[in-house]
Parts: sequence; C-alpha cells; structure tokens
Amino acid sequence: MNKLFLPLSLLLAITATVILPSPSTTAQETTQLNGRVVNLSAGGQTPDGLEVILHVFTPSGGVDTHTTVTDPEGAFTFPNIPSAPNVRYALTAVYRTITYGLEPESLQSPVVLGVYETTSDLATLNVDSHILIIREADPTENLVFAAEVVLISNPQDRAFQPILQPASAMNFLRFTVPPGSAALQVQSDLPQGDVMDVGTGFGLTAAVPPGTHQVSFNYTFPYKDGRASFSPTFLQGASIFRILIPEGLGEASGSSMTEAQPTNIGETTYRVWSVPNLSQRASLDIQLSGLPQPSLWQRTSNAVEDNRLLVIGIPALVAIVLCLILLYSLRHRAQASLSNSDTQLLINEIARLDNLHADGHLHESEYRRKRTELKHRLRTAIEYEEPAP
Repeated sequence: MNKLFLPLSLLLAITATVILPSPSTTAQETTQLNGRVVNLSAGGQTPDGLEVILHVFTPSGGVDTHTTVTDPEGAFTFPNIPSAPNVRYALTAVYRTITYGLEPESLQSPVVLGVYETTSDLATLNVDSHILIIREADPTENLVFAAEVVLISNPQDRAFQPILQPASAMNFLRFTVPPGSAALQVQSDLPQGDVMDVGTGFGLTAAVPPGTHQVSFNYTFPYKDGRASFSPTFLQGASIFRILIPEGLGEASGSSMTEAQPTNIGETTYRVWSVPNLSQRASLDIQLSGLPQPSLWQRTSNAVEDNRLLVIGIPALVAIVLCLILLYSLRHRAQASLSNSDTQLLINEIARLDNLHADGHLHESEYRRKRTELKHRLRTAIEYEEPAP
C-alpha cells in the first residue's frame, strides 16, 4: 500500500519537527502572525477552538513549531515568532478530518486559512483531462512503460470526503490500469491518503478540496508480437482522454478515437489520439500496434531461457541439416551425371577420329596429335568420375 502525503513544504515541516532540534531564538528578532480560519462553504460554521499549527523554517535549517486555537470568530494569533530574512512559515489545520495548509508570503497583514464542509458525492468532481503517455517499450522483456496524468477539479464549495466504512458503501477515487500491470507508483497534490488495490487498478482515499488537483501514476504492462489491447474504464468520466506515443514507437486505435496534431514534449515528438466527452463509467477498447519486437538473436535467447529451444529449436535445426544433406546429394548426383556424359562424348570423338584416318581424310601426324590429346582428356574424366549408385 502506497502512502500519499501532504504538500512538500508541510511534509518537511512535520518531518523536521520530529528530527531536528529547535534552535534557540533568544537573540533573534520576533514578530507576530495574525490570521483567521474561514469556512468557505455556504452556510458553514465558523471554526471555534480549532487547533492551528505554525511551522517556522529558520535560515540555519531548524524548525520551530507553534500551536494555538481559534476564537469564536475563527481568529488566531502567534506572538513572538522568529522574524528574519529568508524565514519561511507554514500553517496547517485539520477540519472535518481534512488537512488544510497555507504558506504566508508576508506577515504584514492577517492571513486567511480557508476550510470547507464536506460531501461524499463523487459526482461533484470533474476530470478535466486524462492523458495516457506510452513512454517506451522494451522488446527484450515485452514491456510497455506508461504514465498517466489526470487533472481533477472540484468546482463546488465543499470538499469531497471519501467513504471508507462500511465496505459495502465505500466511495473514493478509482483508476483502472491494463491487465498484468506492475511497478505502480502514484503521486498527487491532494491531502494525505492511501493507495488501495481494487483489482482492476487502484483507489485513492484522499479527500479532494475545491480547486484543481493532479494525480499521476506510472506502471508497466506486457505486450506480445508488437501489440497490446486493454479496456480502461473512466469511473469519473473525462472531458477529454488522450494517448501520446513517441513517433516511431507505435500507434493507437480504438473506439471513437481520432488522431490529432503531433505535440512536442521536451525534445520528443509525440503522436496524439483523443476521445472527448467520456461519461461516468465509460469504457474504451484500445489497441496498440507496431510496438518494437525482439530481434532473431533476442528471440533465440528468450527461447533458451524459457526452455523452448528443446521444443522448437532442435527440430528446426534437424530440418535444416536434412535439407543441407539433400542438397549435397542432389548436387553430387548432377556432377556424376555430367561426368558420365563427358566420358561418352570423348569416346565418340576418338571413334570419329579413327574413321577419318582410315578413310584417308586425315594426315598421320595430325591424327596422332589429336588422338593423344583426346585420350589424355578421357583418362582425366575417368579418374574424377563418380561410381554409379
């Protein structure tokens, strides 16, 4: 189970409070921080007696922690806090089990820390954009490396609060991933929450305050023969869904999917496919094709590793050897036939030469010279002649 945490500055504050000793502030200048906790939900109650925590990050690397509570008007004060160049401040308060944070840029005027009433209606959330990025593909392992970025907005004046008990009524953000996915990593700017395995993907138990937030996650999934198919479900819907694939890595297709203009991210050009206006619980059938495939050597190595060489490789090798033996035999038979044909021609030529000499058509010296030459060629042909099968 992965854990989501507070924004980085607040996380550092809490961590440093536990680990680092608080430096002495005797010789430091001090100031006062005034503020108010305001309930931004229509009809919401003003938080009275709400605990507010102030973390002071000093230039020396230390952290001071101060605590106070709000009055009936929601106001609070932190007197005698360190004041110096490069000092940073972080306020946190927990209201309705949701942690809210603020980093004041200036202490010259009272700060306002907003909190909200809650709702468990998941329909109040919108997915403004959902992007699937195929980062790369490894043909040796047949793995696709993917990342998804989801922009979620809460346009209401109440924070979405997930329901975790009882199990039959559980209600929280859910995201699907392709079958066989592994190495899941989730990041978000939402308040703290857990990442839960839900079979077809994962759930996020974080609350969603009003505003726009981002959830991103990385994972791998398998493919075969340069192809992969999966059917993601968009439980919260999406105003637009996009698939980005680097040029030359492959392409995507699927229901209602159209290709848009390529886009550049850094030094990489991506092809883009999109589907607009996905309703809640909509599902898409997506096919990836043209993904890199392993070379012959890689396939052979994989076969050896998988013990498939005994089943496929050895019979194939035997077949190749038999073909070579057959070709060798046919070649030598052809050579033998050619040699037998040459021998017979030479014998016929000597007989013709003898007839010409007997009929007086060939001078003696010419006859003997040609006959010697033909006999020499005949002996050579007989020496290299293959025995008949």
